[in-house]
Amino acid sequence: MGIGERKTLINALFETIVDPSLIQYENEQFTPPAGFYCRVNYFPNPPARVTFGGSHFERWNLQITLFDQLARHVRDIEARAELIQTTFAADTVFNGTGEKTRVMYTPTIVGGYPGKARWIVPVDIRFETVPT
Repeated sequence: MGIGERKTLINALFETIVDPSLIQYENEQFTPPAGFYCRVNYFPNPPARVTFGGSHFERWNLQITLFDQLARHVRDIEARAELIQTTFAADTVFNGTGEKTRVMYTPTIVGGYPGKARWIVPVDIRFETVPT
């Protein structure tokens, strides 16, 4: 399973809790709406590939950043962050072709902060991919 298949599996789960029209994926054109939306970014987590006895595993992070208007209730966006944390609970597994990807820890919700007339809440999810 390559990164493309991993992203497809993970994005499909994410789209069960957030309307896909409100998600800005990497390298895609997106016009932010006036209200809620989120941005999805995948980052390698060094060491990106570690080899033990001929097999390897990769570690990487998914950062989902939630944005909403400052005038709205902060609790709404924080509830969405908590739903992401529950959906991607530690040890959630995505089975793909020849590999499995596992959520390593409970996702981290970084405290919200204001920015450019929006309230911003990042959620960090750490994954590990191993051969099956």
